[in-house]
Amino acid sequence: IRWTDNKGQEGYIAKNSFHRQSYYPMWAGESITYKGTYLAAAMYDESGNGTMWKSPAYDFGYADNWANNDEKGHIDIDWAVDKDGNKVNLKGIDFVRVHTSTRAAGGWLGEVSTEVSGFKDLNLE
Repeated sequence: IRWTDNKGQEGYIAKNSFHRQSYYPMWAGESITYKGTYLAAAMYDESGNGTMWKSPAYDFGYADNWANNDEKGHIDIDWAVDKDGNKVNLKGIDFVRVHTSTRAAGGWLGEVSTEVSGFKDLNLE
């Protein structure tokens, strides 16, 4: 799949043998635009020959970034900020949006994508 972005970058998403489903949301038509946070790709091949891909973790608060039992992989309503990074106090959360916010290829592992195993409400009333 050929891609372009609003920063003048372009390229192709490589296909691998593990990914049997469609690589593109067919319902989207010829193009789709995403809005949100973009993280610079950190994935690299430690071996130099394509056999040892590493994807260092970002700071806390990102989905599918740390082990499920690591607090850095959790999201706390007290960490909420506005679009300018200023702390805000939220009474509650109705919806959580999770999306892959980086674009990187990991050789035989394929592209970076977000998998989430679930959410848990820690303040049930």
